[in-house]
Amino acid sequence: MKVDIQILGRTYGMECDEADASGLKAAASHVDAKLQELRKAMPRLENDRLAVLVALNLCQELLTANKALQEVSASQRLVMQMIDEAEALVEAGD
Repeated sequence: MKVDIQILGRTYGMECDEADASGLKAAASHVDAKLQELRKAMPRLENDRLAVLVALNLCQELLTANKALQEVSASQRLVMQMIDEAEALVEAGD
């Protein structure tokens, strides 16, 4: 399926599965918003440098979110372990 997305006023035709189209559009919209935001802050910055800065910022956001997710997963495993131990103690007391 062909999806047209706009980034910095340019239209790009992208091929993707139909199931991925809405995610691709959302990603393009997010990238465009970040580029527009940085463009306002640095209007003379060349597009390639602008793209690199936005890519680095988005990567940093992704890494931070991934780290937070890993911490939540570790906490969930700890809670599940505590529940299992509590259940074992209850069963042992019966």
